[in-house]
Amino acid sequence: MGHPGRLARRRCSWPRRGVEVTAVVGTRHLNLVQELGADRVINYLAEDFTALGPHFDMVFDAVGQTSWFDCRKLLRPGGVFRATDLGPWWSNIWLGLWSALSGSRRVSVPFPGDATGFVRELAELMRDGAIRGVFDRRYRLEEVREAFHYVEAGKKTGIVQLDIRGEEVVQRPPKGAVECSL
Repeated sequence: MGHPGRLARRRCSWPRRGVEVTAVVGTRHLNLVQELGADRVINYLAEDFTALGPHFDMVFDAVGQTSWFDCRKLLRPGGVFRATDLGPWWSNIWLGLWSALSGSRRVSVPFPGDATGFVRELAELMRDGAIRGVFDRRYRLEEVREAFHYVEAGKKTGIVQLDIRGEEVVQRPPKGAVECSL
């Protein structure tokens, strides 16, 4: 469960809202998602989560490891597939566009309409302790190539930071912006 997945899980539980969350992760992330509060955890290395049948009102792929085609049989009638990734051959974008044009709204790649407000909300939630970032590794700017390769390998757990402090390109946030130091 990547950072978008953790945020989605937290948002579903304030207050509980009657949402049951099933997280699908590999063996090394089982404890993490249990600690983060998933109601059910499926290890995709030991169980085929796509064989669960139509149990879900929404499938949210927070890490871009699946597609609508893999998950459509998991959805109840009227269920929605959301993804934070383009999908294989940009399929999530094309299907999301088709879904919007046809009026079905069954596939989407959510983008915050008010990006500034969304970032402020995240900063406030982090400042208040409602959500926390899970940081995997930190790289110096001159190690950007190694950082990129690490992320592309698909083995990261959480956020990979690129430390650019001391560089002249660093700008202060505009007056009134919410800062969140981690």
